[in-house]
Amino acid sequence: MGAYHTLFSVQVRHDYCGSAQTLPVRYAPSMETASAMRNADLTFSKTPEGFSLACNAERLDTLKALATPDTAGDNSPGAFHFKAYVTDACFANYTRVGGYRKKEILHFFVRNKKKDVLTAQNKVSEKDYQQIDTPVISKVLEREDRAIPPSFILSLPMLTNLNDSEEAILKRVPPCYAVEFEAREVFWLYTLSGASPTTKLAITDMENKVTFSAITSLDATDNPTFISNKAMPLQERPAQRFQLLEDNRVIMKRLPVASPKHIHRLDVKGHQAWVADIQIVR
Repeated sequence: MGAYHTLFSVQVRHDYCGSAQTLPVRYAPSMETASAMRNADLTFSKTPEGFSLACNAERLDTLKALATPDTAGDNSPGAFHFKAYVTDACFANYTRVGGYRKKEILHFFVRNKKKDVLTAQNKVSEKDYQQIDTPVISKVLEREDRAIPPSFILSLPMLTNLNDSEEAILKRVPPCYAVEFEAREVFWLYTLSGASPTTKLAITDMENKVTFSAITSLDATDNPTFISNKAMPLQERPAQRFQLLEDNRVIMKRLPVASPKHIHRLDVKGHQAWVADIQIVR
């Protein structure tokens, strides 16, 4: 058995997760890709931020034979297709642009051979959505994917240059392709229950970056309600340190933080915006 050579690696990052956490994703090759991997003796390895694909150096001739021109429009000599399933149920909530739509799906592929970014812009955007009836996507999606669709599809070149010799392929530094999701920005909406109507309440930021304004309660309880002056990206481990003051005295040193489980649309300053509900019980 020959030595294995890494063809490429993929890193999928998300602003929500931060540097210490990774996005939970399950990857599955398309039927065509799975067949090519068996024929060319390729190995799939999961990594903390994505995965890598390696080839048996003695089977490069088989891989080159498989890497026929792809007519699906991804500008590669031949492509491996992987379906990606984000296993976090809140993924669509904390992601600015992400998730399956009725007739569209996110499709990431090499757009510029000089760059290893697989997205149309620096981060995932609306431009990365494609119709599910396009040739390449129709070929990747199977019947069961119509019921439980993948979160996105990755199309990666089998070889970056078909004219390279096997020696040149083995000497080349394998590309590391990148996909980066952006966190959804939300206004923080605090509602306090159990507060005395005779006290003066306020919310302050220990770093003086965010201010809160009192607004009319959104329900019939007339509970004190405060909203942030700006939207902030959702984070798995938020760094914000907001405090609750009563008559200019700190009564809660660190308030609860925004969660992607409790967000909704609300009219803010005359425009529809995403808001995270945060309940405080005195």
